[in-house]
Amino acid sequence: MTQSYARSEDHFEEKKKTGILISDYDDPGLAKIHLNAVAHDAYAALLDIRKPHHYNKLQEMLQGDKYELYWCIVRSAADLKKRLDAGYKGKIRTWVERNTHWNIAASDAVATQFEVRFGELFLILKWRSQRASLKFEEIERM
Repeated sequence: MTQSYARSEDHFEEKKKTGILISDYDDPGLAKIHLNAVAHDAYAALLDIRKPHHYNKLQEMLQGDKYELYWCIVRSAADLKKRLDAGYKGKIRTWVERNTHWNIAASDAVATQFEVRFGELFLILKWRSQRASLKFEEIERM
């Protein structure tokens, strides 16, 4: 599954390449759901590299200077969580204070986990019976 990837843009690069995000699916049904979710995207497409035409197109994208390809994968959920807890704890607390009505004591902790949805990284926050879901880029921009 391919789609455009805006986060790849380098404002200092003279020669602009189009960022393409590739998401891998074992289940073709999930790939079709993803495709429907980003149907407005000019670069949204299903690729099946077992088909020669698709394989050749991917090779062309890899070797040319028109595209910059990114793979949607989380190598280690545990490492990602560790980095999040260390680097974004303050931003998460600020986001919770601004966007929820949770009255969290200083001694309480908000549980965090990541989820990839349609090529986007989401942060799931849980506190007691409450749950909030947001794009990770919201925390990064704070």
